[in-house]
Amino acid sequence: MNKLLKSCLYYLLASLIVVLCAHYIHLALVYLDMFFVYVNILISPIFNQVGLGKIVHKTFVLLLIPIVVIGIPALIYKLIKHQTMPYFFQLIWGIWLVLVLSTIMIH
Repeated sequence: MNKLLKSCLYYLLASLIVVLCAHYIHLALVYLDMFFVYVNILISPIFNQVGLGKIVHKTFVLLLIPIVVIGIPALIYKLIKHQTMPYFFQLIWGIWLVLVLSTIMIH
């Protein structure tokens, strides 16, 4: 099969999945944002006592959440397969990008 045709079919399939699962994707983004706000509020007193600024605080939260979200499945994968999870860093970057964009769009 032609490589371009194969790419177009993947694009069509991904678009169809997004349209069919739009409600669930929206809920996942809302829950991700709620988790971001929860962690932000949870560690806010720590950064206020130390005297670090709001920028360092939010940066720390943006770094911490993708590592935790992908780290838990990666740990389970490591325990079962005894090897590192494939695409670990790419998934962290993907979750980070989704978190940043959803934070910008929602707030």
